[in-house]
Amino acid sequence: MTGIREEVEMVVGAALAGGPGVTVIRAVPGGGKTSGAIAAAVARLPERTLWAVRETVGSGQVGAAPPLAEQTAQGFMAAAGQNVTQIVLGHAHLDDDAYHQQFTWDRPVAVVSHAHLPLLLQPGLRGALGNLREASGVVIDEDPLSALSLHVGITIGQGQLRGLPLANLAEVLRPHATCVQQQVAVDMLAALARGWPLELRRHLKSVHAFAAAWPSQRIARCMLRGSGFWALIGPALQILVEQPAADTALRAAIAGHLFPRLRGEEVSLTTRERLADLLVDALLDDLVTAGEGQCRRRCGLVWKGDFTSTYPKVLAFDILQPTLVDRPIVVLDAYASETQYRAIFGSDCRILDVGARRPLRVQLAPQLSLDSARSQPRKAVLVAREILAHAARSLGGQVLLAPRGAHKAVQQALSTAADLTSVSAALPGLAHWYSGRGNNTFVGQDTRALTLPHLPAVVRECSLTALFPLETDQAARTALMAHHERSELLQMLHRGRQLQFAPTSAPRAILHALPCALCPEHARATCNAQDHTQPTACMHWGGDLALELYAPAVPVTPGSPNPMFGSVLADVARDLEQSCGGVALIALEALGLVVPRARGAAHRAQLLTATRALLALGKVPALSALSTWRGRWNALSGTFPARRGVVWQGLVDACGDRSRRPVEEVLDAGGWAGHAGRSRYCSRRRPPSGRRTRPRPPGRYRACCLAWLFLPARQRKTPDK
Repeated sequence: MTGIREEVEMVVGAALAGGPGVTVIRAVPGGGKTSGAIAAAVARLPERTLWAVRETVGSGQVGAAPPLAEQTAQGFMAAAGQNVTQIVLGHAHLDDDAYHQQFTWDRPVAVVSHAHLPLLLQPGLRGALGNLREASGVVIDEDPLSALSLHVGITIGQGQLRGLPLANLAEVLRPHATCVQQQVAVDMLAALARGWPLELRRHLKSVHAFAAAWPSQRIARCMLRGSGFWALIGPALQILVEQPAADTALRAAIAGHLFPRLRGEEVSLTTRERLADLLVDALLDDLVTAGEGQCRRRCGLVWKGDFTSTYPKVLAFDILQPTLVDRPIVVLDAYASETQYRAIFGSDCRILDVGARRPLRVQLAPQLSLDSARSQPRKAVLVAREILAHAARSLGGQVLLAPRGAHKAVQQALSTAADLTSVSAALPGLAHWYSGRGNNTFVGQDTRALTLPHLPAVVRECSLTALFPLETDQAARTALMAHHERSELLQMLHRGRQLQFAPTSAPRAILHALPCALCPEHARATCNAQDHTQPTACMHWGGDLALELYAPAVPVTPGSPNPMFGSVLADVARDLEQSCGGVALIALEALGLVVPRARGAAHRAQLLTATRALLALGKVPALSALSTWRGRWNALSGTFPARRGVVWQGLVDACGDRSRRPVEEVLDAGGWAGHAGRSRYCSRRRPPSGRRTRPRPPGRYRACCLAWLFLPARQRKTPDK
């Protein structure tokens, strides 16, 4: 890694010393990109450098990592031996005076957030903020696409930009309609604002629907873009071309709707006017292009609900903001897409690969995969038990990576599994996708990606439209979306910084899925890694991954609707073996793991006696499985049969298979089924003739006496004696 840092320092130093241009550095995550770039900037002191990170303010949560700006400042302190950085906070965190007083270059390095990049890289910047343009070079740490693109539509939180309602657009245009044709077009807009008139239903085929979060969920919003949008809106928008007063009125109306939850004085008039001008210019430019037969998709309509919803429709925009490359700009991005950066900065942008990429060793556990789109409580607890069982092998701890919305369910599964197994150790840490980029918070920890990263279709159809706005660019948008999902998976698996350690002591990267799910569509038919029993390196990942099997500590039944049954039965059998010398069918029935084979009074009496005996055994702390069962049993109320049926509810179902094959398989695998040629798992089955069954081989069912379970402990003997 030292060699990579030195090479990055040399490349970044040369780029900052050169003329205007954009240089993108690609190197393995954790390989020394940031530290090398910091060393290059320190070597150029006292020249001023503008350094952009994703965030300057942390989340404020207890135990959370310090913000990236603070980590960057610490890196400069270590490299320069003195404080050479000033952190520029956003306008939302300071009043106007304090905000503008930051732009004075008290120190040679100004650390800003990505959100400031559209202001600092735009042409014609004036005022106090323009002082930061005096930097001799700009370093951007991580992908800046989300900051350099502007998205306007339906808002869901403070500070997000809201589009102009279609009804308001109709009211802006109505006073300027000078002919009957224009008045009809405006009336159509007003009618479309809250519904779909019959004469316009033919355009519904162009509407794109988006699910709430996953494809299996209900429709949350719909969008109309491209040729369908221009066919409906184009005739009315011609008024803007013919009437300058209408153009001015529209710019003012859009500026007033961009910041719905902020008071007008909190957002400067200059900022609102600049953004409104950018949006209206794009709208008019695309109107002309559509008239020439080449439709762009960066402008459109969006509304809540399904196709025919009566929610108000609003103007939506996804636009790439203009950037001015008048000085050296260096971008540090481990998995930079050449297509993306050339679309942002133009053809003069160059991509440099620094350092050799050693493959990341990834263990595949597809049998422990979780589908975030549906509820799998039993499978989640099984996975949680495996995670807890793995804790003893994770000297540096574990970090679990999952979608932010799944964290509560993961924590609940971990808590349930801890209670089930009586684990007293600290639970693993949780992080969400896209967290931990650019810092070393999880160094040395085993990393578990519980699910594959997922980008909703709205990213492809809206966000990436800012880069590729033409309708014919669908393939480019799809390819870039796949790139972002693949690169995020690699970033996730690198969180533990495995490549910084020797192979014998390196933390593990564990993927609860098959990586071929994120391979290009055309590659899946021939990818050998699809067979998780014989994983091989996937050539479509460019040598980034070396795949091997993950060996679970908890028994797993792939595809089973009752996946935890085997592991729970194994724990119970271990306790019964230790305390009773065998595993009796009546004990499993009393525990609720096996459906009772008889309903007569005699059998109910046996179940009652067995239950009392097991409750007594559950008082022994060393018998963890029986102790846990006893605690959950005592927490219930009602009759013994009622409790027996719900004590495992939500975790496992009682085995109702008459052949008891799942029970036999678990006991055979654990070595509890055979002892001196006689089975410790006993059955009373008789053949129709009334004769006893022929003795089966060791490890199979064998009739024997169960009375030992009901005797006092001092009189118990194993069935074989």
